[in-house]
Amino acid sequence: MKVVSVIPGKGGVGTTMLATSLSSAAAHQGHSVLLLAEHNSGALWIAEQNQKSLPFKTKPIWFRDLALHLEWARFADFDLVIIDCPRDLSIAAICAPSSDLVVMPCRPAIFDMHSTRKALKLVQSFQNIVIVVLTHCDKFDPDTLDARQIFLKDGAELPFDDIYRRQAYSHAMEVGGTILETKPNSEEAEKIRSIWRYISNRLFGAADIRQKPQRKTKLKAVA
Repeated sequence: MKVVSVIPGKGGVGTTMLATSLSSAAAHQGHSVLLLAEHNSGALWIAEQNQKSLPFKTKPIWFRDLALHLEWARFADFDLVIIDCPRDLSIAAICAPSSDLVVMPCRPAIFDMHSTRKALKLVQSFQNIVIVVLTHCDKFDPDTLDARQIFLKDGAELPFDDIYRRQAYSHAMEVGGTILETKPNSEEAEKIRSIWRYISNRLFGAADIRQKPQRKTKLKAVA
């Protein structure tokens, strides 16, 4: 079983959007996916609103009990757990050591980058693979190119795609889904698939990028 934590350095950067979208992309690729999120989080609200079409399961947790939830996930035979983390360095310090890979969403803006680089240093101290995904980007914005160079120098990895036009992702969340359910053929959905392919390659190796048969999973949230 592999564990991916989505850890923000600042609020409002699309953490829940990214965690739920990556969970959907991984499930569509054939993985048995469990999304862990804090009680009353946006991720759980999305799952409750659209249980019939989401291809992954969700489970509410208290982060102090993370080890127990991960053990339960292994026993339940999930092969991928994605953790939707709040903006809290103390929780990042709990999740990072338990993760095979950390994804950090960040806007290419000065205050967002300052907070994310601080969190990045903490996460890197646990010897994690860290992938930074730039969100809220404008196409051809020089700030985006500068941000990519800064994070690369900091030792993070970046996928080939950044996330633009946040409105489409926000609309998907408002109706209780992800962009892969609401607009599966859109450019935004393909960006999520591309980002997941990069993450999947780092987690499982290049062979895992190929489409797998979809597993049947129960869609209701786990209590």
